[in-house]
Amino acid sequence: MMTTFDLCDPTLSCGQRDTTIVPTQALALLNNRFVHERSEHLATTIAQRASDQANRCATLGRACCGGSRPIANGNLHCGI
Repeated sequence: MMTTFDLCDPTLSCGQRDTTIVPTQALALLNNRFVHERSEHLATTIAQRASDQANRCATLGRACCGGSRPIANGNLHCGI
């Protein structure tokens, strides 16, 4: 898995890592069991907390953004 994310060689000095995002990295995360388990848990939690679509979108937005600010109406409308 770490080779997908450009694991650095621990025997070499590296002052700063290059930023890379390639399709294999995205696919590795999308197909990762841990990511699937966490997303299923999040979906179940949101479904239990909110009964309708608008409240689910708002609750999901607050959960993913740390609850620090309300979700803008335009963004909420896009989620519905």
